[in-house]
Amino acid sequence: MSNTFKNLKSTLNLFSEEYDLTLDQNLGSLELSIKEGYIDGTQLKKEIQEAINDPNFQWLDFAIENRFVVHNQAKYDNESVKRYFLSLVGEYLKLDYKD
Repeated sequence: MSNTFKNLKSTLNLFSEEYDLTLDQNLGSLELSIKEGYIDGTQLKKEIQEAINDPNFQWLDFAIENRFVVHNQAKYDNESVKRYFLSLVGEYLKLDYKD
């Protein structure tokens, strides 16, 4: 992967299971992180699109590495992690993607 996915990493971490936050709280954290410049919203969309378009992108490994998935890791696979993440941020970021 040519991209380091810095913004995607930060976003996944914001939505970590460990924080046990509501979706509104997670999205508020994302909004603040973008507003304060910790996450580049435009670049985040590009990174998400790149990950979606890469059939070899390891969503599960990436999610575990960045604390998005912490508990019951064996019940997840690449597709389920990708779909879950997109269900959380897709509408907020106004992402244009196909399942």
